[in-house]
Amino acid sequence: MLKRAQHAMRQNMDRKLKDLELSAPQYSVLTSIEGEPDASIARLAFVSPQTMQAMFVKLEQAGLIARAPDAERGRILRTALTHQGREILALARVAASKSEQIAREAASDDAVHILRRIAEVLS
Repeated sequence: MLKRAQHAMRQNMDRKLKDLELSAPQYSVLTSIEGEPDASIARLAFVSPQTMQAMFVKLEQAGLIARAPDAERGRILRTALTHQGREILALARVAASKSEQIAREAASDDAVHILRRIAEVLS
């Protein structure tokens, strides 16, 4: 049941983000880069490092992120949102928020409480 709900949420977010030419995982990556640019973003986005690298290439080609070698450790690439990336992320947040609102409105207060509790316990 949770997997079906999560899948439906993902599909709804993908439809809402489509106009911005983003997928739900790309939105997650942009959000992670903004919040913790040096964190293990692949882990936060629930994708493999290989998939993450492909996503970085697409986001960089779209002008949403910039990657540059670390000043101290040249082999490490630092990733940051570009101005365009910050603008798209702001629009994407509105779209994602609409999906979340639809899900909240469809759920009873008890169901929301249970889902929050499950998230807390599993974190």
